[in-house]
Amino acid sequence: MEPLPLAVKVVGMGSSGQDLLAQVAAFPRPDDKLRTEKFEAQGGGNCGNALTAAARLGLAPTIVSKIGGDGLGDGILAEFRRDGVDTAHMLRAPGAPSPFTYIIVDRQGGTRTCIHTPGEPMAPEELTPELAAEVLQGAAAIYFDGRLTEAALVLAAAARERGVPVLVEAERLRPGLEQLLGLADFVVSSAHFPQGWTGEQGLGDALVATFSRLPRARWLITTLGSRGSVLLERGEAAEAVGASGLEDLLPQLFEEAAATQAAQGTPQSAPACVSASGVCARVTAVQAARLPPGAVVDTTGAGDAFIGSILYGLATGMPVQRAMQLASVVAACKCTALGPRPGLPHRANLAASLLGS
Repeated sequence: MEPLPLAVKVVGMGSSGQDLLAQVAAFPRPDDKLRTEKFEAQGGGNCGNALTAAARLGLAPTIVSKIGGDGLGDGILAEFRRDGVDTAHMLRAPGAPSPFTYIIVDRQGGTRTCIHTPGEPMAPEELTPELAAEVLQGAAAIYFDGRLTEAALVLAAAARERGVPVLVEAERLRPGLEQLLGLADFVVSSAHFPQGWTGEQGLGDALVATFSRLPRARWLITTLGSRGSVLLERGEAAEAVGASGLEDLLPQLFEEAAATQAAQGTPQSAPACVSASGVCARVTAVQAARLPPGAVVDTTGAGDAFIGSILYGLATGMPVQRAMQLASVVAACKCTALGPRPGLPHRANLAASLLGS
């Protein structure tokens, strides 16, 4: 696999830290004592994981985050550098601990439970105009994971002024996230975010209501775990169904995508159109990549792997549907190893057709 002809710079701002992963046979009951089957200490954080995925796909990511001045922070930086993530704009808090997360991976139940200890927050004044200009210089896109929102709003506004496309992750409601979403050109949400944000009960209604609240956004992708992902992209109203019709249409779209995947062997998409709540959108469902039975080890960071791949698609001009197919494969690869990063594939290990080559 040939590398990208020129290193394409992308920027990510948000969480980075250390993950302490303990795999156990089954999740413990209160007051239980049990032994781990496997233990790993790795770099973590949504933004850090997504940029690591993007770096392995061939991009040149720069991370903006804040960690402590401790030995844990030294290790976090060293791991980024090994993967080719530029840490020149990482802030450090002398005397403060770095963020870390205990993660219990339940092998039998297929779940992972996270207990997070945050680090010192980043103040908006720490992101000076000079620093923002330096960070954004030459960037093809910038990604925000929804953390550090006060400072993120400063950098997102600067990105919009400079014409740098803004990708925002909507994982769960956090202070400042709504304002950040208002600056987004592109949004990737978790499965539960649309219903939690809009109060709509049905997924179809919630997707349309969410998209209607994102007037600047060109598209909205919602990840649905093992089902796959759904794209709403601004389009025409011709032959469109309403929001309630989308609720019934989604299973059909996934069935069509699954049938095509079975025939062609790679994740496929199926399109339709929706018109409701003042929104006209093209809807595309992309099936999750299939793994052999028993291949899933840990789902920690699968969403981050997905977003890192979408960031690759934005930076390289790939059609969003193609980027979703790539993201499906990268996220599946991630799930074959314990932790958010060891399973992330390198560019050389992926088919050229997936990478747009």
